[in-house]
Amino acid sequence: MTHQKSGSGRYSRFPAVNRGGAPVPAAAPAPAPVAPPVEAVEPEPVVEENPQPEVEVEAVAPEEEAVEVPDTNVDDLLAWAGDDEDRRAAALAAENSRTDPRKTVLRELDPNFGG
Repeated sequence: MTHQKSGSGRYSRFPAVNRGGAPVPAAAPAPAPVAPPVEAVEPEPVVEENPQPEVEVEAVAPEEEAVEVPDTNVDDLLAWAGDDEDRRAAALAAENSRTDPRKTVLRELDPNFGG
């Protein structure tokens, strides 16, 4: 009588047992492959392709309110301007923006006026 190996041939559908009737231990499964340990790697710094330069933002002083120059006769305009440099500059700018500036006003307000 020839003994066949368990798991092959005519008796493969029955569990393998030894002569005493005890089950034959199955072969241990092959160990799962283990990946090699990963080395700690320092990340490379991120470099932007087109870095934007840092811009300092300066605080801007609020603009002074525009001085409204009265549209009046020469005497009243010169009295309004008085000795105030801001008013005198505003009155001169307003007079120069007129289609036909008054020479009397220009002579009083513009020290460089030669007409």
